[in-house]
Amino acid sequence: PAFLDPARGRCNREAIAEHLVRIVEVVGADHAALGSDLDGFEGLPDGFRGAQDFGLVAADLERRGIAGHDLAKILGGNWLRMLEVAATLRGL
Repeated sequence: PAFLDPARGRCNREAIAEHLVRIVEVVGADHAALGSDLDGFEGLPDGFRGAQDFGLVAADLERRGIAGHDLAKILGGNWLRMLEVAATLRGL
């Protein structure tokens, strides 16, 4: 998304990782998640072709010190936790 690098109007895969690191620094790994809804984007970030490159983003995060349980949360664990909460609230 362009907001990650407004000067260029585009961003790259590294900016995605930096943005997630900043989220973790500010609010913690329990509140960061990498989404997979890529519909509606006009051009994906440079170096990111789509869902097949989530592993590259994970490697970028690991190089920045996010690993183990925190990485698992960002890559899907937080989404699963929120879905479980929503299902409980709905009585499912």
